Amino acid sequence: MIRRPPRSTLFPYTTLFRSQEVNKRIRLITISRVLTPDQKRKRLDALFVIKNRIYENAVIREQAFEERAKNQ
Repeated sequence: MIRRPPRSTLFPYTTLFRSQEVNKRIRLITISRVLTPDQKRKRLDALFVIKNRIYENAVIREQAFEERAKNQ
């Protein structure tokens, strides 16, 4: 039976993959010739909110992990 690694070791990779996907979508929107500038701005704003949330959650998780390590 293959054991799954602890959740704390998977966390940086999931954050990386999520942020890479958002970055790809941002690049596609910026080079799009079909969208108007207003449409691009709205879509990019929404993607940057998602990207900021991903990084904010990463920082919060890291801080919680460090707090648990200090308390042990």
